[in-house]
Order: sequence, then C-alpha cells, then structure tokens
Amino acid sequence: MWLQKVVILLIFVFSVQSTAKSTELIDVPVLIAEDVKLHLQRLSKQTDILTISDFSNLPQGRDLVDVILLNQALHLGKCQCRLVYFDNSVYGRNIELLKSGKYALSADTLWLSDITSHATTLRSSQAVIRNGEYDVGLYTSVNNERALKAQNKEDISRLTAISNRFWSADWQAINQLNPIKLAHIESFPNMKRLVKSEIADFTLLHFRINDDDLSFEQLTPIPNVKAVLWDSRHFAISTQFPNYQRIADALNKGLEQLHRENKITSAYLAVGINHPLTSDWKILNASDAPNYQIHSP
Repeated sequence: MWLQKVVILLIFVFSVQSTAKSTELIDVPVLIAEDVKLHLQRLSKQTDILTISDFSNLPQGRDLVDVILLNQALHLGKCQCRLVYFDNSVYGRNIELLKSGKYALSADTLWLSDITSHATTLRSSQAVIRNGEYDVGLYTSVNNERALKAQNKEDISRLTAISNRFWSADWQAINQLNPIKLAHIESFPNMKRLVKSEIADFTLLHFRINDDDLSFEQLTPIPNVKAVLWDSRHFAISTQFPNYQRIADALNKGLEQLHRENKITSAYLAVGINHPLTSDWKILNASDAPNYQIHSP
C-alpha cells in the first residue's frame, strides 16, 4: 500500500511540475525604435492593445501596427511570454543584434531577403505583409514643383533620390526607378530633412493617409505614380535565443489566425499600405514584378 501511495505522489509531483513549466511566463527581449515604444506605451495606457481592431487613428504608421500585431499574434498563439522592449532604431543593427542571440525578436518587421541571408541565425515568421502588397509613394517636398510635375519613369530619371541601402526592398525599388543620382542615408530623420530642403528630390515612403490627405511633415507624394516593394515582410526570430522554437510556433499560429480573419490586411490598409485612395495610381516598377498576380486591396 505504501508503495502505491509513493507512486501516486510522484505522479502528482511530476504533473504539477509539468503544468507549472507549461504556464511559466518567459521574458522575450524585443528590439524596438524608441519613438515607437513611446507611442506604444501611451496607447497601452488608453486601451488594451490586444483588442485593437480599428487602426485608422493610430499616432504612427506601419511600425506601430507591426508591434501591435506582434503582441496580438503571440497572445492568440498562447506564447505564455512577457515582451521586454529594448531601444534600437537602426534596421541593419537590428539584424546584427538578433544574430547575437541576446534578443529574440524585432518589433519592426524585416524584409524576407534580409532574414534569409542569415539563415543559420535568423528564422522568419510567416509573412505579415505578402510579396506585392506593399506600395509606396515617391515623397517630395511640398514646394518641389519640378518633382511634383513628374508623370512617368522618364521624368523620374531626371530627379535625385535618397534611401537606405540596408532597406533592401526600398533600395532595389528606388534603383528600378533609375534616378539620375541616388545617395545612401541611414538616418530616417535626416532623409526627411534632405527631401524637405530639396537637397534630394524624393524618397520612397509608404502612403500616409489622414482624411484623404497624403501629406506627411511637409512632404507629399508625386501624384498618380507609385512603386511596389517586391518582397514580403516578416518578424525575425533569433535561433540563438533560448525557447526560440516555442516563440516561433506561437507567433505563426497567431499570425495564421489574424490572416484568416483578414485583420492584418485591414490593419495595414488603415495606415496607407495598399490604400484604395492610391489603388489606380501607375506602378512605375511594374515591369520588375515577379511572376504572380498583385493582391488587390
């Protein structure tokens, strides 16, 4: 009888330990731009970000949508994890820090081509924004009359441009437009400043939509023309981080559900990506598209 009681006790102990282990929260260090983190913190004080379904009034665009969807996907996938945010706003450095294994995720989605080029240390989630679903405007100064008159690829080839070569899809797309001069600028604030001051004619930005107004900090898109960034965006997971498989499985499960409910497409549409307002604008780099149909908004 005593042996039977010991066996029952051991089974109970192992069962409790197993249950505790499965429900134990793990800390997941996430890289995030400081301004996005501040917007997220303010938003979190006003509402539960896990329940947000209307993204049209967010204080920031695609990058804030990214981190909200990251939280929602992990929650839906039952990750049992606690996100801990660390400041970093440099895209290329994000990749290097993830490769080290010190950080698990980037709150900012990355281009698939950038993730797969580090296949031994990084793993991509399933697509958040699918290939062909990311259109951008050629943003110029509101006072740059020469740029605003451009109507086709030939006109664009007479203009100067700036971008960040570490943004691989942007760099590829802007080269496809064949500007007369293209300069690499790593800092996004500097990029905006140089275009505003007309030192450069344009850069590529996803459309900012505010009550049918496309302007953004004294910048406006060249009307009726746009480009598509021919790559997909994914969350990058460091394979060097402990529990990465558990995080990846939960993330993919949650993203699958969000896609199935069409919440991801509608979220990005609300902040200007594939927005109906620019759906009939001419795609200047359409001839560079891979062999598949562009998804309709």
